[in-house]
Amino acid sequence: MSNVKERQKIYIAKNFTVYSIYLKDKFSNYGLVGTVIQKEKICYLMCLSCRALGKGAEEKILEWMERRIDSLLFFETGSNHILKQRISAQTPTIQLIDQSTEDFYG
Repeated sequence: MSNVKERQKIYIAKNFTVYSIYLKDKFSNYGLVGTVIQKEKICYLMCLSCRALGKGAEEKILEWMERRIDSLLFFETGSNHILKQRISAQTPTIQLIDQSTEDFYG
């Protein structure tokens, strides 16, 4: 099931809200560059393509999320600690909840 619409149906059936993030600027249309999945006021997934990085997209997404969520589940990978620092600094109203993959999938 790699189709975006099919995956959205699965999450929506479980009462998750799925947002697809598209990006374009005056130079290019980058298409689908990310996804945010939330349930109630908790963000379970925020992913963003490297094509969108450095174009201000991550800041806009965090601003948008700050108005909609209270908590963000965060999986430490060893290479995403800079992202964790950035989220904490830019969106102090969002509580980061450290999770392990066992917590999520187990």
